[in-house]
Amino acid sequence: MLKAGWFAHARRSEALRDYAITRSQSLGAAQQTWRVRNGTAHVDTPVHVAFAALPDLPGKIQRILGEHSTLALRLSAEVQHSYWQLPWLDDFEIEVLLEIGHLDVAGQRQDIAELTLASCHANAGPALLALARQLHQTTSLFLLPEPAVHTALRRVFDSTAMPIKYTAPHAFRRRSSVNLCVANLTAIVEHWLSNQAGVRQQSDIEYVHQLRVALRRLNAACKLFAPWLDPVWRERLAPELRWLRGLLGRTRDWDVFVDVTLPGLCAATLPGSKANEFAQARQQRNEARTALQAAMESTRYATLLLDIVQWLTSLSQQQAVDGRLRGLRKHVKKWLRKNHLSARSIPHFTRLTEAEQHRIRLRAKRLRYSMELLAPLLSAKSCRSASRGYVTMLDALGAASDAAVAAELIKQLPLHAETRAYANGWLAARRQHCIGVVERQLPHLKRPALR
Repeated sequence: MLKAGWFAHARRSEALRDYAITRSQSLGAAQQTWRVRNGTAHVDTPVHVAFAALPDLPGKIQRILGEHSTLALRLSAEVQHSYWQLPWLDDFEIEVLLEIGHLDVAGQRQDIAELTLASCHANAGPALLALARQLHQTTSLFLLPEPAVHTALRRVFDSTAMPIKYTAPHAFRRRSSVNLCVANLTAIVEHWLSNQAGVRQQSDIEYVHQLRVALRRLNAACKLFAPWLDPVWRERLAPELRWLRGLLGRTRDWDVFVDVTLPGLCAATLPGSKANEFAQARQQRNEARTALQAAMESTRYATLLLDIVQWLTSLSQQQAVDGRLRGLRKHVKKWLRKNHLSARSIPHFTRLTEAEQHRIRLRAKRLRYSMELLAPLLSAKSCRSASRGYVTMLDALGAASDAAVAAELIKQLPLHAETRAYANGWLAARRQHCIGVVERQLPHLKRPALR
C-alpha cells in the first residue's frame, strides 16, 4: 500500500474508531491532491474488517487487506489539530491545518509541527504561496515533499529506503517550449526535495550527492532554457543556489576523499602508521556536514525553497504556443553544436592546464544533462549512443577531478613530509592516468541529432 501511495490510519474515541485510507498524489512542486476513504466502526470491530468495509476502495487495496487477517500498530501519534477556513479575495477559501505533537516510531519519539495549506480551487497555487510568504515573515516555513507521518511510515515499512535518483518527466514531443521547460524544472525540484531530509538526518553520503546533482541539473536546465526564463532566476535565485552548491560541494569533496580516495591511497602500500595521520580528514568531513545541515535549517534556505516554488508556479502560468517550438529547435541545434566535444575541437587534452580541463568537464556535464532535458526532441538512437560516450568520459574526468581535489584537501591536513610527498605522487599518477583515458575517448564522442 505504501509503495502505491496509500496509507491507513485510525483515530480512537471512547466507543468508536474513525478509520481512513488516504492517498496523496503530487501535481507538481506546489500542489497535492488527496483521495480519502473513511468510515466509523465500534472499538471491538476487528481492525482489518473495519478497513475493508470502507467505501469505494480500489480492488488492489481490498486484496491486500484480504491477504492480512491482522493489522498491527506500527506508528502512533499524539497531535493537536487546529483548523481554519480563510476566504481569499471572495473567490475561494483556503483550508489551513496546524498539527503540533509527536510521533512514536518503533519506540523513538519524533516531534512534529506542520502547517498544511490547501484549496479545492484549480488556480489556487499563487494564493497558497502568497499566504505562505505572509506566514514565513512570522516563523520560518520549510517546504516538505510529504507529511512527516508519510516519511515515518516509509522508514518503518520500507527497509530498502535509499536516496532518490532523478526521474525524467514523461516525454511529449509536441510540448511547447515553456511547458517542456516547466516539466523538467518541476521534476528536478522534486528530486531536490525528496533528498533533503536524508541530507539533514542520515549519514549516507549518497543523499548529499543526489542533492548536489539536482542543483547542478537545475543550473544546466536554466542555462539551456535561458531565453524562456524571466530575470528572477538570474537576479534572485542563481546567487542563493551558488551559496547552497558551495556548501554541498565542500561536503561532497570530503565525503569522496574519506570514503573513496583515502581507502585507495591506503591500499597502495601506504604504511598503517602513516595512514593514521589522515584521521583529521574525518573531523573535517564532520565539520563540513554540520555546516551544511545548519544551513539547511536556516531561514535563508527556507526562503530559497519558497522562492523556487513561487518561480515555478509563475512559469507554469505563462501561456505558451506550439509555434515557439520552432525557436526551441533552432536554439537546441545551436546549443548542441556549441557544447559538443570532439578530438577536432580539443586535439591535445593532456596538454591543457588543470583549469582548462575542468572547464571541459563542465561542458561535458552540461551536454549530458541537456540530452536528458531535451529527450522529446532528440533521436533516441543517437541520444543513447552519445550518452554512452559521455558517461565513459565523465567517469574518467570525475576520477581526475577527485584526485585534483584530494591534492588540495591534503594541504589542510597536518601530515609528515614523507606522507605528503607519497600522497601527492600517488594522486598525480592517478590523475594523469585518468586524463589519458579522456583523450582516448574524445574521438568516439558523437553529437546527438534532432528527430
